[in-house]
Amino acid sequence: MAVVETETHRQVLVVRMNRPERLNALNHEMRLELARIWTAFRTDPKLEVAILTGTGRGFCAGEDMKESLADKSPGGRRIDMEDPFNAGNRFARGSQYRDFRSV
Repeated sequence: MAVVETETHRQVLVVRMNRPERLNALNHEMRLELARIWTAFRTDPKLEVAILTGTGRGFCAGEDMKESLADKSPGGRRIDMEDPFNAGNRFARGSQYRDFRSV
């Protein structure tokens, strides 16, 4: 089972967190996959809108504390790629930036 599922409907990308048994808590694997997906979204000229949702009864519980405590890494382990959510990186500046708003 993939921890993140995607589907495309014309210019709309639907991104679905898929760890309902953990209320979609963000573990290392999910954070890495979300970073890959958002990086691809931001560089794909055919996609204009992204919808982020979660499977099950909870959207997202936040950090997966069980994993963080087991790894002794509060805030989660760093992902092995440029983080598209880091405000200091190139995705957060210039024409490639896409605005994220809740609807």
